[in-house]
Amino acid sequence: MMHEKALHGAPLWILAILVTLLFTAPPASAQQKIDWPQATADLNNLRPKAVTCAGLIKHYGSHGENAQAALTYADGKSEIDAVISGLTVALTPSGKSADLPSLQSHLTVAKADLESLCSVAEHVVPQDTGGKGVIDEIAKAAIEPLVSAISKGVAALYTDHRSDTDLTRKTIISQLEGARWPDFSSIATVP
Repeated sequence: MMHEKALHGAPLWILAILVTLLFTAPPASAQQKIDWPQATADLNNLRPKAVTCAGLIKHYGSHGENAQAALTYADGKSEIDAVISGLTVALTPSGKSADLPSLQSHLTVAKADLESLCSVAEHVVPQDTGGKGVIDEIAKAAIEPLVSAISKGVAALYTDHRSDTDLTRKTIISQLEGARWPDFSSIATVP
């Protein structure tokens, strides 16, 4: 009799465990390992968004909006520079970089700056211009999912690529350097 109770109770326990696993396991896409080419490509994708939004503000914004955009852009640029510099140091054989949470904090601030910059660009571009189409394209490629992917990529670069070959580390560093944002003053207006 005791044996039957255990058998009858077992399916409920198994079902409970399966339901728990089903609802708590991350999706398969979240479990995929990010390789360095994807990580650096994602980081490089922020640059054209920042440059385009800054260029639109330079073209359509008032003097005050341009001044504020220059400050916001400079802050975002410095945060991205901090992420790139931190990863560059981490990828050197004896590198003592900032810790990973610090790098991700810099990325979070850069995201907020980029969102603010693009929000201003969306506001200043007149409806009857081709600039709205550019802003719509940037909005379609939402910043949040991109930065989320970049955050995972930063973690992967920080933790997984310190022991790569010298050539691979130099290639990664070269790709990271390409993600640096230009100075605000060198950005052309985008009509």
